[in-house]
Amino acid sequence: MDEPLLDVRLFASRALSAAVAAVVVAMATIAIVLFLLTQYFQMAQGLSPFDAGVRLLPMTLTLLATAPAASGLINRFGIRTVIVRGLLLVALGALLLGLSASGDYGWVATALALMGTGGGAMFTASSVTLMAAVSPQKAGSAAAIDEMSFELGGALGIAVLSSMAATLFRNSVANDTSGLPARVAEQAQECLAGALLVAEHRPEGAHLAQAAKTAFA
Repeated sequence: MDEPLLDVRLFASRALSAAVAAVVVAMATIAIVLFLLTQYFQMAQGLSPFDAGVRLLPMTLTLLATAPAASGLINRFGIRTVIVRGLLLVALGALLLGLSASGDYGWVATALALMGTGGGAMFTASSVTLMAAVSPQKAGSAAAIDEMSFELGGALGIAVLSSMAATLFRNSVANDTSGLPARVAEQAQECLAGALLVAEHRPEGAHLAQAAKTAFA
C-alpha cells in the first residue's frame, strides 16, 4: 500500500524503534504504579479518593515541570543521555516505591517525584527522537506511532503487571485464607477489595484484613 494506516517500514529506523520501546516501558511502569498505588491509599490506608489523588501529585507536578525543560537538557547533555537517564530515574523511583510503599509517605513522595522527573524528560526526548527519525512526509505517521506508544505502554502495564500483582497477592494471602470455605477463600484471594469484604463478615476479620493489606503492599 502507498499510504498504509501503520507504516511498519518506519520501524526499520533503530532510533524510532528505541524511542518507542523507551516510551512503552516507562509508560507501563507509571501506569501500573498509579493503578495499584491509588488502590493502596484508599483501601489499605483508608484515604478518600481526593486525599489519594493529592498524594499522587508529586509525580504529576514533576512530570509537568520537567517535560517543557527537556529541550534545554537535550541541548546540554544530548538526546540519548536524556532518554537513558530518564529511564533510570523511572526505574529508581519504582524501586524506591517498592521498598517504601507501606512506610513513611515522604519516601513514597520522593519515589513518585523521581518517576515524574524521569518520565517528563524521557517522554519529550523520545518524541523528539521519533519525529526526527522520519522524513517530513511521514511526520503524521510518526506522530501516530508516538501516541500509540503511550497507549500501548499504559495498556500493557495494567494488563500484564496487574496480573503479576494479582498472582503475588493470591500467593501471599493463601495461608491466611486456608481455613475459609473454598468459595469465600477464592473471593478473599481475588483482590484486596474482596479480602476486605470477606474480613467484614468473619470472626477472624481483623487478622485477615491486616494480612491482605500487608500482602498488597
